[in-house]
Amino acid sequence: MGKKFIYGEYIAGEESEISALVREVFNEFVAPCYSKEGVNEFLGYIEPARLVERLKAGEDFILTAKSGGKIVGVIDIKKYNHISLLYVDKKHHCCGIAKHLLQLAVEKCRKKDPKLAEITVNSSLYGVFIYEQMGFQLTAPEQEQNGIKYFPMSMKI
Repeated sequence: MGKKFIYGEYIAGEESEISALVREVFNEFVAPCYSKEGVNEFLGYIEPARLVERLKAGEDFILTAKSGGKIVGVIDIKKYNHISLLYVDKKHHCCGIAKHLLQLAVEKCRKKDPKLAEITVNSSLYGVFIYEQMGFQLTAPEQEQNGIKYFPMSMKI
């Protein structure tokens, strides 16, 4: 019997739980490939206050996946066309959460801009294969900014 997940929009007050989830997954799977500068830059980016700041500015939206009332997956979309964060709790990998969060995010982006033709992401090395499985393709070689190494990718929608 499969687990049931509840998907929905970010609710004010969830920023600390979202930040903690992303930090935990990032530290295990992504941080080992980053310099100290890159790790610090990323951890600053996901601080709860910074998440709220971006949401209040109206450029980002966040969707979550919950199991048993706990957030187990999150997607943060910037400017309705770029994945800023897509993280799933380790215990829930390979359950389709990331794919479903992406589908819901694309639907929301398309409501805002029906002509939207692609979604982009700057993937970590760890995420490249996962994004490829969801239909993304590399668009440039590895880049680095402020110690954060990433691979530009996009998906036609």
